[in-house]
Amino acid sequence: MVNDLEFGHNFGTYDAIYESRLQFSDSVSLVKGNHIIKFGADANYLWGYNSYPGFTPERIIFPDLNCLVSFANFVDFGGGPAIPPAPGAPCPLPPQADGVAFLFFGVALPRSGFTPGFVPPPANNAGFGSAWTSAFPASLAQNYWFTLNHGYWGGFAQDQWRITPKLTFNYGMRYDIETGLGNFIDTDFRHGVQPRIGLAFSPDSKTVIRAGFGLFEDRQNLTFFFTTGNQKTLPGFLCNPPTANPGCTGPGAPTPIALPMIQTGAPNGGWQLNGLPGFPGLPPNVTAGIAASILAGNPYLPQFLTGPCPPACGNGAGGMDRHNTPNPVAEQASLEIDRSFGRGFSVDVGYLFVGAHHLIRGNNINVPCPVGTSKPGNPADVQGWINPNGSLSPCQGTPTLGPLGLGPFFSSLANPPGLETLAAGLLDFNNGVANANYHGGTVTLRHRSKYFNLTANYTYSHTIDNGNFTTFINLPQNQFDYGAERANSNQDVRHHFVANFTATAPQRTFLRNFEFSSIITAQSGRPFTLFVGNNTFGDVAGGSTDRVGGPPITGSCTSSDHCSTTIGRNTYLGDGMYSGDVRVSRFFKIAEHQRLDLTMDVFNVLNRANIDEINTVYGSPVFCGAIPKSFNDATTRAIQSGSVSCAAQQAALAPLNFLSKGLLPVPVPPTPNPTFGKPRTVLNPRQIQFSAKFSF
Repeated sequence: MVNDLEFGHNFGTYDAIYESRLQFSDSVSLVKGNHIIKFGADANYLWGYNSYPGFTPERIIFPDLNCLVSFANFVDFGGGPAIPPAPGAPCPLPPQADGVAFLFFGVALPRSGFTPGFVPPPANNAGFGSAWTSAFPASLAQNYWFTLNHGYWGGFAQDQWRITPKLTFNYGMRYDIETGLGNFIDTDFRHGVQPRIGLAFSPDSKTVIRAGFGLFEDRQNLTFFFTTGNQKTLPGFLCNPPTANPGCTGPGAPTPIALPMIQTGAPNGGWQLNGLPGFPGLPPNVTAGIAASILAGNPYLPQFLTGPCPPACGNGAGGMDRHNTPNPVAEQASLEIDRSFGRGFSVDVGYLFVGAHHLIRGNNINVPCPVGTSKPGNPADVQGWINPNGSLSPCQGTPTLGPLGLGPFFSSLANPPGLETLAAGLLDFNNGVANANYHGGTVTLRHRSKYFNLTANYTYSHTIDNGNFTTFINLPQNQFDYGAERANSNQDVRHHFVANFTATAPQRTFLRNFEFSSIITAQSGRPFTLFVGNNTFGDVAGGSTDRVGGPPITGSCTSSDHCSTTIGRNTYLGDGMYSGDVRVSRFFKIAEHQRLDLTMDVFNVLNRANIDEINTVYGSPVFCGAIPKSFNDATTRAIQSGSVSCAAQQAALAPLNFLSKGLLPVPVPPTPNPTFGKPRTVLNPRQIQFSAKFSF
């Protein structure tokens, strides 16, 4: 269920990963006068081998619990009475969808000798009442394995120059390259020049000032190479080239479309991902029927990988942007002032900036032009983000907005599936367009004495980005408009305090050999995004990505690539975290070489319920009154109590108000989701641990 709950196989992880590494590194230092010169190199070559049965046997997308109930009643494998609806809003999908918003299913295919119409067999022991011991036939396990061998190589040179006894200057350079990825990206990017400088100045015996700046290049994130590397794509997919399939030539043949992310070895892949929309994208009961058939342990649909749709419908493809995938790089700058004072006290004040660029962002490029826009220069059957030559560009015109200013919409009466082409399902395109900035100021107090040591640190920081990891929930809401995604990062924690101390009892007291220590942590809440929980705007990932809009949000929509009418990412503040851990220990000297240590640890000593994740599915496409701002605020509590009504919004978003604009109606529930803002996961409760250690 979108943004809420998953059952069964985790499709975001591999079944198995094997890696062998050959590594060499060495460095040489030379001391000459006031200089300490150091240079070196390191070399790594890796043999990688993994299994990724992605979306096998299937992944059914349900907007909410009552959609799951609708699907269960459609399947009716037990033959008993219908399951009554669960408490809360009804399923927002039309009845003909049977609760299914979108269906994905992965299948194993022959690596060579594939013939159109191949029928993948079901999993071992699949079907209702069976054990479902595997997601796929054991005989086809090797079809999900993929090998990727690559290397990365680096060298550096640096000099520590002590200019005066009070001033030291460090400067250097590092250079890195990564090889072996030519099947995925056009060239091995060699942009690895990374200059770095730093200085330390001590104006007196109690003060030190440090500053530094450097570029730090990361390696490619091979997750996105492995995940899509085994996906089978044959010449003739999307009729490119048209000569590969007879159905791609002649009158009425579809326009060939090139893709910018297909790896060289894709024809030898052993796995394919199918993606099909529910009603109204396909006729009533079709998608739900296919999902039910897979659950029943029947063979999969016949597979057609080339030519027009039908029969080649819903096939996926994925990979990295072949033409522009530089390695991620970060700029880092810091300034710190340390000062000692009193008896054993010191204070540090520092600032850190990190700017990260070319971070990987996931996309589904099978997206049509927003309703009201078009590409006059493209053929009528290639009206979307991707052009026939494989390039990506915005559509022309002003998007049509629905009631209360909602938009842009990708599905419509003219294009119910919300896809640029039904011949493809998910076209997973990963490119390095995400950026992130971190600003952090810290104050650290330290104290050292014979019986008491203390370190206390407070950090005020702000992290901003325009995208996170490539999961459905992090895809752009409007993939034409990356700018609208810039917001507080998922990792943004403004205030963070941590202190630890250790107190040791004097030997000449009855508490001798006792030690008391503690760690105290306090931080502000993390931000969360307010999701609708349904596919408001009608693209493939909309059920997971669409955010809440409507008054009092005032959006702006002047073109396909400047159109955002909903609340931004990460505007809802979660609960803060406060925790204290304590330790009491005592040792007993038994003999000269024998000692017994007894320890008691108490974690989260106050047993506070530190809430980790919360349910941020609002349940309505528009706000029904005030916007909730933070965990357990008055608006959130009112929603949970059921006292917030969406009656006015239901009237404004009546179906006729959408149909008159050529749009598919968007349902509004009577009230927002009553489980909105409630905890999903909680950190550990109080835990007490006793231990004994005998040393001899």
